[in-house]
Amino acid sequence: MKRFISLRKRISADDELRSSYAKAISELIRLGIARKVEQKELRLPAGRIWYLLHHGVRHPARPNKVRIVFDASLVCEGVSLNSCLRKGPDLLNDLIPLLIQFRQYAVPVIADVERMFHQVQVPLHDQSFLRFLWTEGDEAPQTFQMTRQVFGLRSGPASCILFPLLLLLGWDDPVEKNVLRRFGRWYNDLVSLKGLTIPRWLGFSSKLVKAQLHVFADASEKAFGAASYVRLCFDNGKVTSSLVLAKSRIAPRRSLTIWRLELQAAVLAVRLAAVAASSLHVEENEIFYWTDSLTVIRWLNMEGCRLRAFVAHRVAEILEMSAVSQWRHINGSLNPADDVSRGVSPSALSRCHRWFVGPTFLQLDEQLWPMSTEIAVDADDPEVMNSPRLVAAVVHQEVSCVMHLFDRVSRFKTCVRIVAYIYRFLHYKTFTSTSVTLSAWEIKKALAKCIHVFQRFAFPEEYELLRNGMGLNPKSKLISLDPFLDEDQVIRVGGRLRQGIQLDINRHPAIIPADCSLVHRLVWQRHIDLMHSRTERVLADLRTEYWIMGGRRTVRRIIHRCCYCRRMNAKPCQQFMAPLPKERLYCAAPAFTNVGVNFFGPFEVLIACKASWMYFYMSCVEGFPSGSNAFVYSRITQVHCAKRAAIRDIHNVL
Repeated sequence: MKRFISLRKRISADDELRSSYAKAISELIRLGIARKVEQKELRLPAGRIWYLLHHGVRHPARPNKVRIVFDASLVCEGVSLNSCLRKGPDLLNDLIPLLIQFRQYAVPVIADVERMFHQVQVPLHDQSFLRFLWTEGDEAPQTFQMTRQVFGLRSGPASCILFPLLLLLGWDDPVEKNVLRRFGRWYNDLVSLKGLTIPRWLGFSSKLVKAQLHVFADASEKAFGAASYVRLCFDNGKVTSSLVLAKSRIAPRRSLTIWRLELQAAVLAVRLAAVAASSLHVEENEIFYWTDSLTVIRWLNMEGCRLRAFVAHRVAEILEMSAVSQWRHINGSLNPADDVSRGVSPSALSRCHRWFVGPTFLQLDEQLWPMSTEIAVDADDPEVMNSPRLVAAVVHQEVSCVMHLFDRVSRFKTCVRIVAYIYRFLHYKTFTSTSVTLSAWEIKKALAKCIHVFQRFAFPEEYELLRNGMGLNPKSKLISLDPFLDEDQVIRVGGRLRQGIQLDINRHPAIIPADCSLVHRLVWQRHIDLMHSRTERVLADLRTEYWIMGGRRTVRRIIHRCCYCRRMNAKPCQQFMAPLPKERLYCAAPAFTNVGVNFFGPFEVLIACKASWMYFYMSCVEGFPSGSNAFVYSRITQVHCAKRAAIRDIHNVL
């Protein structure tokens, strides 16, 4: 309200402003952009009303006309209308494609929508957020509300662009003389631009046969840029070319090589081509890119080479928007983008200058264009990283049929007996026994063969060294066991007692690798034979004949999978205690107000010289009839003056 009173005072002091302001408000009401709020609409639910402050803005060219602008950013109790609105997308078309399309045809059409901003209707249920106060003269202020979009809302269809000026000097700081001298020369050259005209029409017509887009890129130590030209071929054989779009960038302060700047110009070229091609509807295979840097073309052809991050990221962007076959090399003297990177004075520009029409070869047949040469990959390029070569050595180990057998058969003894029968079949001529059953010697040899197969698969390097009588690698897993080979080619744990007359398997157990099917079947068989014993018992029994690598961990993991042991060793469920009665939770009453009776026992007592079962709770009763509980209850109530109901819990504990 203070702001509104201040506005009235300011308007009253200026008759011209008061008249223009009142006329603008009346115009909004006449066109239906604003309306007066009826008396019944003034009261709405809380949170559905917002009053906007407004002020007038004059245009310098039309001082008699006032535009009403609303302040939707005013904060009231920490909240403003703009803070509650979403910005939304920018619905205006991009200006650059719009200008390119404006130049495409011979006759352009320009149209304007009167009061475009006020042609957007606001939903009826949201109009109460756009209320404002207004009155003429000294009358009481009246309430109005907008029905269309207003100036100042965050949800407007267009957003202003704030471009902060990055000034090296302050406004009042003196400028160096050499800068003033260069600026003076540039300012004097602007006079020569007075007679320069640029044709708007690019030449598109119904006689067009083919349209091509040629984009040129170049860079220097000071700047880099790109220029795009459209080449039109007509049915009468005429060929024209015109400048479509160009853009330049100042070279960054940090030191960049000229090759990297050329690559930056190539990135700018593909971005320009994307905008120009989409606006002119040029097909992708009719886009050509030109650069005078052989290094850039070499980088684009380095497929499979590791480039440094700066180059690799920009090459990836270029190849994402273009193909390598679209890039061609051009001599620097023919490149019109050279005028972007090095600059050209305004006096040197003319209508026939190459900057407006492109190089001369664009007017010629494609067979007369500059030809691209084959470019070899430079191994000494500083932007190419030395790619580490991955060498994969594949060691093929033939899996024995014995290992397949242990994978398919679950019982250890069955596997050993099958191997024993196979061993008998293979050595049939050497056996003199005709018995069908296997002998102990055959089972022993079969077991040694099984262990030998798994040892050779798990320890191939150690086996070959031991077989050749050589020492093991100090980093070998078996070095601490002092292993040796016995007569059956089985690797056993060594020691100082192996020179005896007969080998003692208890002192020199066979080494078995961990996590193989043999050790799984062996541990499981011993676990069953030992009546499902625990880890320590099974491990102790196994170590009398075998040394399992990582034995404790392996045995524990296998026994843990035993369903019988898990069922027998399972912990019983714990019974949850019932909740306490509400009488025991009542704390405000005197002592013995609530009395609980609990029978426990029984106890043997003598009544009338004979033994009887008695239950004891504060007093003795002779049996377990229904009257016993009443007797105890009456006894307690008489002694302790209990006034409320008792709790009974009668059961035989024993």
